[in-house]
Amino acid sequence: MSEVCGRDITPDAGTTLRKMKKMELEPFMEQFESISGAATKEHSLEKTLAKMFEEWEPIMFNLIEYRDGIHILAGCDEIQVIFPHTLF
Repeated sequence: MSEVCGRDITPDAGTTLRKMKKMELEPFMEQFESISGAATKEHSLEKTLAKMFEEWEPIMFNLIEYRDGIHILAGCDEIQVIFPHTLF
């Protein structure tokens, strides 16, 4: 956002709405909204990913030898019961 308006607008402990209004940032609002929307989506994805890592962390994947040193995933039923929304 600082790049968009050409000056540092990083908030600090002394930042107030009054100070932000004095910066006359209105001409940049459309660009700020776009940045905000993208950041909101990114934050949501990060939270979802963190939750997925937490859910999957205790799961053990069992591999069985298929042939010639090739292993395949076995015992998917338990995982599908725990995570029915997951596609295998």
